[in-house]
Amino acid sequence: GLVHRRAYLERVLHHLCPARSTVTTHRANLSFALVCALSACSSAGGSGTLVLGATGEEAAVEGYPTSTGIAFADGWTLQFRHVYLSLDQLHLRSGAIETPVEDGPVIVDLHDQLERELLRSPGVPAQRYDDVGYRILPPTSSSTRIGSVGETDAATMVAGRYGIWLVGTAMHATHGSVELDLGVPMDVVQSHCVNET
Repeated sequence: GLVHRRAYLERVLHHLCPARSTVTTHRANLSFALVCALSACSSAGGSGTLVLGATGEEAAVEGYPTSTGIAFADGWTLQFRHVYLSLDQLHLRSGAIETPVEDGPVIVDLHDQLERELLRSPGVPAQRYDDVGYRILPPTSSSTRIGSVGETDAATMVAGRYGIWLVGTAMHATHGSVELDLGVPMDVVQSHCVNET
């Protein structure tokens, strides 16, 4: 019945949204990773353009099971229609020095493609940073919508104060299907993310 389906859905969601305070990309969980690339114009001491991208890995695009073999052991499948993420306040720090980055609040649908470019910021010093981070937070009406994020869905995220919003269908051969509509009101600072130059 409904209680049995809810218990299975809770197990599915536990795999999707484990609590964590830093960004990691564990292959068994749907995770959100930001990919930073700094293209330097010259050698050490130069500057370049910071290109920031986001990915929910294969699971956000393909659902579960993924083409890389990640699946739920109990037979559930999960197909997403949307994996919305709202973020802002990118920071780059070396010691006590913070490098300013031109950014602003964005909402992106990680279901659109494996990796989505979020911003380009020119004139950023080309170096390794001790602390690279950002904030997942509720969007505002002025958040930039990237990719297929529609105005109505953005307004729903603003009204619900969702930092993350997952929409899809979980299916099981024995237990049937369960519609997933999980908006997570959150405000989390992600810091000390792995970065490369």
